[in-house]
Amino acid sequence: MRNKYLFFFFIILISYGCAKDEAPKIDLNVTGGQVDGQYQSSTQTITFTTNKSWTATVTSSGAWVDTPPAPWASVSPTSGKAGTITLNLNMQANPSYQDREALVTITAGTVSSTFTLRQDGAPPTVIIDKTMQNVGYEAGSATVAVSTNGAPWSLTGLPSWMTASSAGAYIATNVTFTYQANLLAIARVANVVFTSLTATKTHVITQAAAPATISIDQSAKTVESVSGSFSVAVTTNSATWKATGVPAWVTLTPSESTGSGNVVVNYTQNTTNTPREATITFTAGSAVKTLTLTQLRTGGYIDGGNL
Repeated sequence: MRNKYLFFFFIILISYGCAKDEAPKIDLNVTGGQVDGQYQSSTQTITFTTNKSWTATVTSSGAWVDTPPAPWASVSPTSGKAGTITLNLNMQANPSYQDREALVTITAGTVSSTFTLRQDGAPPTVIIDKTMQNVGYEAGSATVAVSTNGAPWSLTGLPSWMTASSAGAYIATNVTFTYQANLLAIARVANVVFTSLTATKTHVITQAAAPATISIDQSAKTVESVSGSFSVAVTTNSATWKATGVPAWVTLTPSESTGSGNVVVNYTQNTTNTPREATITFTAGSAVKTLTLTQLRTGGYIDGGNL
């Protein structure tokens, strides 16, 4: 009987020794060696089976340069005993347009198994530090700070009177817009559009109107006593102008307008024995030009006849 007990004791020892010396193994249920996640914060799960106590670690991967371990990813639990384990893969929201990856390594005894945890990049964004600027009519420059979440950006909508220090890039930068002087008496607007793939932001630069200018092609005119007409060419820098000081015996067509053009001056017959005179003032903003119109008396002639 004693020998029988010794026999069973040795069988148990042999079985225990075999179990103790069983090679460690990990059966990982990850298709293609990669687990994918969207850019939003999320948790994915995988399962694996091992015959040994195990640990799990997360490290950064390849070109996605994160300070190890990848700070945006974690696993739970991080260790445990042999068996079939459900492992949680926790991912923080990805603010960048770029995809990112981390490596998850499960170690059991002397063996390990690694798979890739990949997270999508976020939709592109573009940010500018201001949406509008008002500038003076003189030549100058204005600056806009632009940045994205890693997506490339480009610039469109520049008018012919403006240039930009950069028309696009991958990095955050200051874009300097250089504009020419506005010679016109009307404000002008540039709607420049920053585009990052599907994201856009518009910056509006409004340049002030230049001071109004006006000129006429003659400052004095003498006409005979009979009725008649003549033209005066009015030139402005797109300014609105108006004529004043027009006497009853004179009509102007038109007497006010915007921009440049010809004005027809009509005058009636002078039936008196004295010359008459009108000072017609053309005004655009603070700019003024005058036309002195002299009409001779009845019987007077410009070419030297009886005056």
